[in-house]
Amino acid sequence: MARIAVIPFEKAQGGMMAIYNDLNARRGKLAAVHTIQNLRTESIVKPMVLALGVCFEADAGIGYAS
Repeated sequence: MARIAVIPFEKAQGGMMAIYNDLNARRGKLAAVHTIQNLRTESIVKPMVLALGVCFEADAGIGYAS
């Protein structure tokens, strides 16, 4: 059992729900690690901006297929 407080998607509110919805829209799913990082929302947002830019933006020049 996790000793870290997590906020599952179903119980998220406010800014956390906005982040979860954005991750679902851009990435297609919410990973368990995102629910663990809920106490410091910036720890979710900043790395995801980088990862999503590299992996999913067409003009990045690289992606999963590379």
